Amino acid sequence: TTMTHIFLGIDPKYIRLEPYIPAAVKFPPIRAKEIGLKMNPDGYVFALPCVGSYVGGDVVAGTLISGISESKGIGMLVDIGTNGEIVVGNEEFMVSCACSMGPAFEGGGITCGMRSVSGAIHRVRIGEGGEEVWVGTIGGERAIGICGSGLIELLASLLDAGILDMSGNFRKDMRCSRLREADGEDEFVLLWSYETGLGRDMTITQSDIKNLIRAKAAMYAGIRYLLKSVGIELKDVERIYVAGAFGSHLDIRSAIRIGMFPDIGEERYVVTGNSSVKGARLALLSYEALRAMDMVASKITYIELSTETSYMEEFVSANFLPHTDLSLFPSATYGRKGVTL
Repeated sequence: TTMTHIFLGIDPKYIRLEPYIPAAVKFPPIRAKEIGLKMNPDGYVFALPCVGSYVGGDVVAGTLISGISESKGIGMLVDIGTNGEIVVGNEEFMVSCACSMGPAFEGGGITCGMRSVSGAIHRVRIGEGGEEVWVGTIGGERAIGICGSGLIELLASLLDAGILDMSGNFRKDMRCSRLREADGEDEFVLLWSYETGLGRDMTITQSDIKNLIRAKAAMYAGIRYLLKSVGIELKDVERIYVAGAFGSHLDIRSAIRIGMFPDIGEERYVVTGNSSVKGARLALLSYEALRAMDMVASKITYIELSTETSYMEEFVSANFLPHTDLSLFPSATYGRKGVTL
């Protein structure tokens, strides 16, 4: 919503001021020459409708692509980014919210973090004890960083290997050559300098891990809060559609393992990838789809989490691996010795 306002020259300042109301949620077509877009100056530009301050046209596009708005069964869309947007409902109703995840899973604020491009690590496995590490990179290039899907797998692997405890701290009792202290902070060496395209060791620090835990906790807390607010049990959600720029590389099991997504059967998850772009393309090619976007946006009720104290309670509880309430994650295991939590 903020980006749409800025793009169209509309003052976005009220989005960040209580009661967090945008200047507009629907926008008329505008000619390219009026906003300086480099295309046919008389060509029309359509901005997809928004829902609320932090649920914009990208989420509306994703909701249409997922099919939630036309389904009889209850579905959920989760869009992972700097904001984690969530929509739950079906053809009769839809409710949404947005939780502030920060840029961690997009590589921001992470020592070796980067976006999902060639050379980014998107697959990670760590042997028990932490000495052996296997990685896969996008495009098969030499590793130059680690993207969101790789960070999720790294966090899950560190937990499984016994390197991290449930609080997300490096275990001091572990004897592992990859665990060390640098500049007064503990870190784990994912790849040695000769294995990377950086010419230096690739590491993840204790601060990185805390940032990632806060980001995943925001997403899970948003899901829990939204379901509770509409009185829906997790068992009643038939499908969870996972969207986001790195969604196509995401390992659902790892996301469940760290407590980012609910612990339900993997078969109930559908990875859609960048549904925002897919929805925009559909709206560009189909007038009926463009009209359907307005219908979808008008059906979604927006809940502002900034004013909800119970959301913060959910967030605090989710700041562990996977959670303080282990009954929510019955399939989770600690370490590779088969100890079931």
